[in-house]
Amino acid sequence: PGSGVRPVFETVVLNVQGGASDAFIHFIDARTSTVHIRENAELNLAQETPAEDVQAFDAPTSSAFEGSFGPGPLCGPAEGPYSVPAGTQSIIVTATSPGNDIILNLQRPAGTTVASSDIPVGANPEVLVYEPAGGITPGNYFVEVCPFSAAEPAPPVYAGSITINDASSTSVPYPPRWNFFEANPPLDLSDTDTRILACWEEVRPGVDVPNPLCEMELFNLASRATWDFDPDLQRPSFTTKGNAASTAEAWLSPLTPAEQYRPVRSNRQYDAEWQNTWQNADCNQSVFGQPVVGGRPSPVAGGNDIDSAIINLFSQHNRMHDWSYFLGFTERNFNMQQSNFGLSGEEDDPEIGNAQAGAVTGGAPSYLGRDNANQITLQDGVPGITNMYLWQPIAAAFYAPCVDGDFDQAVIGHEYTHAISTRMIGGADGGISSNQGRAMGESYSDLTAVEYLNEYGFVPTDDEDPFSVGAYVTGNGETGIRNYNMRKSPLNYSDIGYDFVCNAALIGPPVEPACSDGRTQVHADGEIWSATQFDVRKALVQKYNASFPASNKDLQARCADNELAPDKCPGNRRWMQLIFDSYLMLGSDLSMLDSRNAMLGADMMRFGGANQTELWRAFAKRGLGQFASDSRVEGEGEDAETLSDGDTIDGAANYETPRETNEGRVKFRPRAIDESGRPFLTNAKIYVGRYEAGAVPIADTDPSTSLQNKASFVPGTYEFLIQADGYGMQRVRYTVQPGADPLRVLVVDMPTNWASRSTSVGGDAATISGDGINKNKLIDDTEATNWAAMGMNNLLVDPTVTVDLAGADAHLVGRVRVSAMLRPRDDQDPGDDDTTPGEEVGDTGSQSRFSAMREFRVLTCNAKTALANCTTPVEFTQVYPVPGSPAAVEFDAGTPRPLAPNLIIKEFDVKDSMATHVRLIALDNQCTGQAAYHIDDADPTNNADCRTSPQVNNLRAAELQVLSHAGSTAVVQDPV
Repeated sequence: PGSGVRPVFETVVLNVQGGASDAFIHFIDARTSTVHIRENAELNLAQETPAEDVQAFDAPTSSAFEGSFGPGPLCGPAEGPYSVPAGTQSIIVTATSPGNDIILNLQRPAGTTVASSDIPVGANPEVLVYEPAGGITPGNYFVEVCPFSAAEPAPPVYAGSITINDASSTSVPYPPRWNFFEANPPLDLSDTDTRILACWEEVRPGVDVPNPLCEMELFNLASRATWDFDPDLQRPSFTTKGNAASTAEAWLSPLTPAEQYRPVRSNRQYDAEWQNTWQNADCNQSVFGQPVVGGRPSPVAGGNDIDSAIINLFSQHNRMHDWSYFLGFTERNFNMQQSNFGLSGEEDDPEIGNAQAGAVTGGAPSYLGRDNANQITLQDGVPGITNMYLWQPIAAAFYAPCVDGDFDQAVIGHEYTHAISTRMIGGADGGISSNQGRAMGESYSDLTAVEYLNEYGFVPTDDEDPFSVGAYVTGNGETGIRNYNMRKSPLNYSDIGYDFVCNAALIGPPVEPACSDGRTQVHADGEIWSATQFDVRKALVQKYNASFPASNKDLQARCADNELAPDKCPGNRRWMQLIFDSYLMLGSDLSMLDSRNAMLGADMMRFGGANQTELWRAFAKRGLGQFASDSRVEGEGEDAETLSDGDTIDGAANYETPRETNEGRVKFRPRAIDESGRPFLTNAKIYVGRYEAGAVPIADTDPSTSLQNKASFVPGTYEFLIQADGYGMQRVRYTVQPGADPLRVLVVDMPTNWASRSTSVGGDAATISGDGINKNKLIDDTEATNWAAMGMNNLLVDPTVTVDLAGADAHLVGRVRVSAMLRPRDDQDPGDDDTTPGEEVGDTGSQSRFSAMREFRVLTCNAKTALANCTTPVEFTQVYPVPGSPAAVEFDAGTPRPLAPNLIIKEFDVKDSMATHVRLIALDNQCTGQAAYHIDDADPTNNADCRTSPQVNNLRAAELQVLSHAGSTAVVQDPV
């Protein structure tokens, strides 16, 4: 008394341990966060309004309306009449007009205004609350919607509702409710509506019985108030606008907020029918409705499930806000909120969500509003913007189902985490600037999105892998939108730059570094960090599983809701907490090694270093061990420059840990088994993993380099790839046993590659002729270069090359190795190095995934036999596929697109034959050979069939290696 009126939040705490006791009602100052009143809810519940009265209050009389105003300053027609009975305490009118500022007039009778509202200029939707002193006169009321000015942009359409309450607006409908998908709609793309109804509270004060319709309670202290509470207006917005998120449609802009239509719910029951419209229409744009004024369809009519899309996106942004808050994404750490309620940090920056961004304007031919999602995170105090798009198949680009990204929480969570990592790493305005840092930004987004879904047990929804990212929007439940599923990945730190996709064009040659910022692609390289972090997660789950089982769904959910501290939770929650803690220890120019160190430091600070051994072992197994390096020298002499930290593209991997002494030592001794005396090779490179092009070797046998022919590894099973000019590439799988002694010597018997231009027998090296350009790069023992047959319609012509094998004599041909790998764009590709000067033609364009070879045949010819010179097709005999064997697709790729793992080198058994010549006939590329890329949708502006695209004329392959037999591996003890 005597202190005036204070705006407060009334919060009910029921079994929520994220900062308060159970079963208490608090009145918290909206400006200072001071707790003014704390009442024991157990005493008051039985004294409140009876349950039957509360039910009636929860369902006030509500009616919807829609129409148009104008032209010019003219108001719309009087909407109504709406009958207001005696005893009415309040009338709430809300309306929205996409892209326009409007004024609401409440009239009784029509033409006589009793109340108006215009909140602040430009705000949308508009809200009018009418509750005059002495009550409301019963009778028929009308609503009029007017433009704020005659210059409001078209279309002048609006939609709204009027709610007639027998209670005052100080007791607006409560609790609010939202319908949303926990993870995504059914992956079989059926119309089954699997959304849940989530209530702010399951039990309202005064009611002891939970609402049976509520499937989830949302109340938590991270939000401070209900999701739809507008802290500026100090009341609910009655739409998808609140303190943490502001969500609306953006049909006419793929990158920025556009019309900003929002569904209005004066009863605060945020639901809308979901009809799976985009899928059922097969991407036909008629779902947006008929054009209105301005020639564009209006979202007011609710076309293409836009209302349910907005509500879903709004709900998921709030879910991510609340979940991440308790992990550390708070006001102090620059989170995104309209109001910080007196705490530190800049305000006025809720997450702006654009649903179905560019849906109308972003289809063919630009496709800016299709098959993607993005997050624009600006400085603290400036709202972040996220754009969710529609997905559809696009010729020779991406074969997605007709679905809406607004319903895929893995995608939404991925984008939201970009805001988290960008704000928390490097400070409020620092962000992430380095190459490796940007790659880890993609990884952190993947990791966080799937962790949220797994902690709450929302995945799998069908038969997808629960750690796939984007299973719904891509139609791929195994790898989602990535090359690998993070828990089944072979990648390691030496693989940075392994993919052929580039952030920017080549400045080459040489191929390495390949892009203007080095051979790197943030999404592909980010998968290295994802694989590493999943190993850390797995190690911590195993360590704590006996006391805190990860299979305990109730425990997982309680930890996700922050009811329990991380050290009372399964290992996966401890791991995610360490990731958030480590953000605050990183600068903008971060590398993977910096992030490794930050995570180790976070473990020391939070858990007293209890997990150092497990963390180090997981990092070391992926090449981020004790002696790994993130620096290298580029250039020579005076131009030499040392790149370090996050600027590094290729660091040096190491597989040792300072916490253990049981690393196994391995010495690599590849030898030429087809040569006299089986000499050990002096030109071999040893890679850890499956990739050679773009990767960095861990060892080599060249005495002139700084690398050694041996390395140490934490125990475990590793894949190695041995490359040597003249011998091609051979894969080895080896389990490193614990203990440095004895030194294990891995003797790798490598057969000669008779098709290598580096192989010379009696001074006679292999040569190649036939179709296309860069033919010599098909026989150069590396996947870093490739052959291209350009401008040849692969539906009509099978590009063919013939290799004259090394030496004058015929060789036994028993196996071939073939690669369809691509390389980054090289604007300065010189073409074949044996082409007549001045006539060189290089492959200087971007290399489409769909141009990679998919199927081939191998034929041989022996010019040493009578009447044969191997110049005509009839002289060649097919040896692969082996006649009579089942049909095979050598480089099979599925939807949504071909991936690097689909294209890397493989070894094939062929029918034994003696040959002087080997012929490769390319039957199909990915575009022409895969039926999944021959589909079309119902969008008349888009032909998705890959065979209608330019890629039907292009085919590429990286390697053809010809062997007499398979290689082998033996382990012996030193000395060798």
